[in-house]
Amino acid sequence: MTGYMDLNEKQQENLFFFMDKVGGNHYSILKETYDIKLGGSLKNQTDKVLHALMMNEINFDYFTTWLNHVNMNGNNSIYIFEPELSNLFINNPISSLFEKIKKKTGSILNTSPEQLEKIQVIHSTMNSVKEQIIITLAAPAYLSLKDADNNPYLEKDVYLGYLIIDYKLQHFRLSLHPTHNIYSINNIIKDKGFESIALAFMEFFKKKLLPFNYSNPEWIIDGMSVIVEEYFDHNNPIIEKKLLEFQKNEMSKLIKILITKENGFKNSSFIKRFERALLNSYESELIEIYKMVPKENSFSIFLHEAGKGIVSFMANSNGKPLNYADSRIIVKMMMENTMVSSLGITYTENGKNYPYKIAKNYNFISLKRVNNSGTPKEIVDDVLFRLNKYKPIREFENQGGSITEAE
Repeated sequence: MTGYMDLNEKQQENLFFFMDKVGGNHYSILKETYDIKLGGSLKNQTDKVLHALMMNEINFDYFTTWLNHVNMNGNNSIYIFEPELSNLFINNPISSLFEKIKKKTGSILNTSPEQLEKIQVIHSTMNSVKEQIIITLAAPAYLSLKDADNNPYLEKDVYLGYLIIDYKLQHFRLSLHPTHNIYSINNIIKDKGFESIALAFMEFFKKKLLPFNYSNPEWIIDGMSVIVEEYFDHNNPIIEKKLLEFQKNEMSKLIKILITKENGFKNSSFIKRFERALLNSYESELIEIYKMVPKENSFSIFLHEAGKGIVSFMANSNGKPLNYADSRIIVKMMMENTMVSSLGITYTENGKNYPYKIAKNYNFISLKRVNNSGTPKEIVDDVLFRLNKYKPIREFENQGGSITEAE
């Protein structure tokens, strides 16, 4: 198929259906690529794009990719799945896997709410520079709407999700858009999150395209702790020197005085708590005097949640970076006594903030936007690249599945 005029009536109808999902931010991508004046309402922009498409002013292949990626740059929730065997990507070269996926790829122009009954691959593209395969997954869905008399009803829809297979980061990334009024996706009623829906998309991919087992991404717990430590690090060599001198020359003297006050203080657990409390207090006062030395971190922090058994703690600044002076002592106490369960991080690029809440599930990592702002895929790539730096290097196993034909 080479252009709009080659479409049959049903394909044109499907094209119009998906064009109704396009927002102003996505139209700006076409505007940057082609010299098209896109002003006015969304309807006017749609009409102008369709006219340019009919006049062959927009490359048709470029247009269909753009249309498939209508929700790619939204305020998407991200779900990261890692294979149990690290050499899965070596045993399944990107070009070979892409050829296999292409054979099972349909078309957005042949996709409609009436005909779609199960998850399908409707578009796939490979970026050799980034070493990524981007798959558009279409799933049958229902929207929860109300008629003119305010009576609720369900309307059939098509939900588009995106699976990015990243060979550099060696993971599978699902990007799912929080579509307005969504009721169910692939016969799964949507709850507060997309966890069960994400698993359904991944099970489809594993069954139809590449079987593998998930790993348990324990590293993210340690990674979140390191991010917190970096953010609250005073970064002042004067303070560090004085702390070492205090530990070496003064700590034992103070402890000896304290343990003379009560026999119970001689217990080793009491001594350790005294040492920690004294060191923290001394460090805090040194910071008041000598101040922290600013440094560039990968992320700022706006939320720290930690738990131990049935007890949980939270430091939350509602999207704004936690104040160093006000939050440092509290968060440090949380880290010393509990394990971090989720972390709010903000990545900043060109003066714009992109906040995410990170959490670990048994077999995936989730990153959820905390506001409604869209996020370009390139920004998500940067966030995940920086986050991946906190992951320890794994030895490559000698086992792993290679590409096999799936039913």
